[in-house]
Amino acid sequence: MKVVVSAKSNDIKSEVDPRFGRCRYFIIAHIENKVITSIEIIENTAKELEHGAGTKAAEIVAETGAKVLITGRLGPNAIEALSHFGIQAYSATCDINSAIKDFIDEKLKRI
Repeated sequence: MKVVVSAKSNDIKSEVDPRFGRCRYFIIAHIENKVITSIEIIENTAKELEHGAGTKAAEIVAETGAKVLITGRLGPNAIEALSHFGIQAYSATCDINSAIKDFIDEKLKRI
């Protein structure tokens, strides 16, 4: 399973960025048997858009093949786009490692 997290920096130890469409990076965690087996880090190219950053960021997440997103909050257009791609979104306000662990332990609130 792939889980994408909006990140403030390109480090898995960083904080979850509450701004989905304007976050700097996406950290993609590959999870097998409730364990992170690898990570990828990609830049969020949507962050520079004047309009539609949330929708474009949702497209970027969909292109990763992930079906789960962890972020702070989402606007209505991002929610609609993520739903269109079949991606479930969860809210977290902590570091990325803790957010992923909380997702695995089913402790995160769905957006």
